[in-house]
Amino acid sequence: MPRKSILALSALCLAAPVLGLACASEPEDPAEQVSEIRSRYSARLNGFVVHQVPQDPVAPPAEPSAEGSDEAEPVADDEAEGAEDEGVEVLEPVPLAQAVTLDILVALEGRETLPGLTLDVTQVDAQEEEKASWKVYLDVADVHRGPGTQVSYRLEDVDYVEGDGFHVEVRHPVPAAERGEYREFQEYTEGSE
Repeated sequence: MPRKSILALSALCLAAPVLGLACASEPEDPAEQVSEIRSRYSARLNGFVVHQVPQDPVAPPAEPSAEGSDEAEPVADDEAEGAEDEGVEVLEPVPLAQAVTLDILVALEGRETLPGLTLDVTQVDAQEEEKASWKVYLDVADVHRGPGTQVSYRLEDVDYVEGDGFHVEVRHPVPAAERGEYREFQEYTEGSE
């Protein structure tokens, strides 16, 4: 390469950050590229909503009533006392599970984006002791450079108690041995082959 071309390329690389251009210093390894792009994302919790979700109870097979085809009338628990003697079916309370919808503000400080981003979500009690944790994959295709975009995610089967809280984090760096737990590393690597 002629000396003038080398000097021009060097000057362009020095000016690259100012001009918003990429230079030869970009990582070649796809996993390192994902790591670099991930480092430009941030996430914070805007709030959460706890939902009571009815669980599907396993219903026992229906037994025929003593009087043939007549079906027993269902009654509520407070009317149940003495109702069984009158041939009335007593309704059992429906077991409830808890789900939590997290409202998360995801921001990006760079121009390169990922289609999805794995967040580390932690549930803590009132004393900030960890109760549970999840790896949550969010679709961030619509998140672009700027102040942030709100993304919602629903956690199922959460053991929530009044006073509990949640924390979200874009972990960086992710050790190479743990990258298999973060979906974007596989997606980006598969897409680059």
